Amino acid sequence: MSGRQWTQVAYEYDGSFGGFLTCVFESYARREVAMAFLPPEEARIPLWTVRRVDSREDLARRVYRAIPQKISPAAAQLVTRGFLTCIPQRELCLYQFLRLGFRRGEDITKDLTDPRVAALTRGVGHLTREAHLLKGFVRFSLLEGVLVGVIHPKNRVLPLLRGHFCARYSGEKFILYDAVHKEALVSQPGFRAIVPRPWRTSPPAPRGRRRRGTGGCGGGFTTPSPSRGGTTPNAACPTCPSAIGGT
Repeated sequence: MSGRQWTQVAYEYDGSFGGFLTCVFESYARREVAMAFLPPEEARIPLWTVRRVDSREDLARRVYRAIPQKISPAAAQLVTRGFLTCIPQRELCLYQFLRLGFRRGEDITKDLTDPRVAALTRGVGHLTREAHLLKGFVRFSLLEGVLVGVIHPKNRVLPLLRGHFCARYSGEKFILYDAVHKEALVSQPGFRAIVPRPWRTSPPAPRGRRRRGTGGCGGGFTTPSPSRGGTTPNAACPTCPSAIGGT
């Protein structure tokens, strides 16, 4: 780092992928080194000055486009999927990987001797394997004409499961609910999205007809629609893992 000294800070942000990328932009624009990231659920008191960063899609897009250009497409996928993992201090790990990548270029993804690269690669490997296993073990129950399933994954696997289940049940309505991260993959003809908790109450016990597709469920739920703010495939924000992390 040459010229003016970089300041060590902790970033408070909204917890979204776009918000994280905005923090990366602010780090370089303000010559700040992020020492911690504080999403809304983070309660710890940092040792550094805390600065609130509001998510900006235009800045997030600039950072996201810069990753494949200045590092590599593989690095862009690693960062996108890395944000879906449960690795400790996930954002800090991703931030340190990006700083390293912007300095060294495309060879960084292959350097598993670097602990920053190794930790991120392992985390994404766990995410990918978990998603692959769930493709064969999800069970759906029929509720009010909608197939409903519940999973309890360690990682946020719904973006990686979306393509598989939307293709498998392309002509049907279904909801696949991640009970750990409180979000759901909702699909019906002409519409699909990953949305926050769709249940009016906690998902009740399984009942009715099941299909193999981890435990079924039934209960009151609300199915979003595009007119109510849902996300369609064409309208999906490219700076969201739910939009660009799937397979």
